[in-house]
Parts: sequence; structure tokens; C-alpha cells
Amino acid sequence: MAFIGPRPGSAHNEEYLRECREKYSPSAFDVKPGISGYAQIKMKREHDPEFKAEWDHKYVLRMSFWFDTKLFIHTILKLFGAVKGR
Repeated sequence: MAFIGPRPGSAHNEEYLRECREKYSPSAFDVKPGISGYAQIKMKREHDPEFKAEWDHKYVLRMSFWFDTKLFIHTILKLFGAVKGR
């Protein structure tokens, strides 16, 4: 598991999230899962698995050292309340 990457879904919607992610290529299944990810930064706490799968796909397309660094900084800022979710 990485620090930044597509985060696994919760137990109650894991199967639906899996189906949504399979629609995309490349998908979140092609990279290591993470503790924090693009979807967690861009979305509110409660979310639709379809939108989460879409944000995870956007992460896979943009994945790089610098993008992960940017997401790491946003994660830290969000933890301390400096950045609000969208």
C-alpha cells in the first residue's frame, strides 16, 4: 500500500465500486492502493461510488511523482482544516 493512490472502498459498497472501476481503462486496479487519494481530496465524506471510480481513473491518468506530492500536501492541509473538500 502506498500513501497516495486510489483508496479501497468501504465494506458496504465495495462490490458496486468494483463494478464502477471496471468500466475504466486504465483503472484503479492497475496501481497500488493508498491511504489518501485524489477522490478523497476532491470529494466530501459521503460519495457515490461512480464518482469515486471516475476520480480514481483521473488519478491513474495523471499519476506522477509531482502529482502525488501535490496530493500529499493537500492531504496534510485538509487534515488541519486549511482546505475544504469540494
